[in-house]
Amino acid sequence: RLQPVAGVPQLLESLDLPMAVVTSGPLPKARRALAVTGLDGYFDDNIYSAYEVGGWKPDPEIYRHAARDMGFPVDCCLAVEDSPIGLEAAATCGAVTVFLNRFADPVPWDHVIEITAMEELPAVMARL
Repeated sequence: RLQPVAGVPQLLESLDLPMAVVTSGPLPKARRALAVTGLDGYFDDNIYSAYEVGGWKPDPEIYRHAARDMGFPVDCCLAVEDSPIGLEAAATCGAVTVFLNRFADPVPWDHVIEITAMEELPAVMARL
């Protein structure tokens, strides 16, 4: 019954950029969820699990590790999060951070860009 967040498949299909999944979950679970939702073809091997890094969100190291492994400075990366604990990791890692804030969670960082639907992300990316 697992489904992608509304707008995500269309967004991923429209992007021609290196992308990654950064998760606190186990790698097999992340790979299975991507396969079930049909999103597994967008990330190549760029799936990073806190279990492999040894640091769980809200520790920002998982984001820094993913950026390094993909060959990018973290400050040149865009991190999109959808949970408060993930938001803390993204907001403190040095990346440009977008928060998919579907539940009106408080956002204590002024530099975080808030959206309420994934369909808003292309306009945010165009402004960056």
